[in-house]
Amino acid sequence: MRENAGKIPAYEALVWKKRLVLILTTVFTLAVALVATSLGSLHIPLSEVVKTIAGRGEEVSKTVILGIRLPRV
Repeated sequence: MRENAGKIPAYEALVWKKRLVLILTTVFTLAVALVATSLGSLHIPLSEVVKTIAGRGEEVSKTVILGIRLPRV
């Protein structure tokens, strides 16, 4: 039983690191998706992208973001 007791903290540290990497990767991916959605021939600020995704954006932004850009991301 003592042999396994030394391995548990190392395993827990490994699991913690994996969770941290997963969380950071998810946040980074969402940030890149927001930036990619705002870039294009029609400049749309990040604040407008967030408003549009939340359902409070302007009609032009809704058409461009929801109809064209988000499906590509």
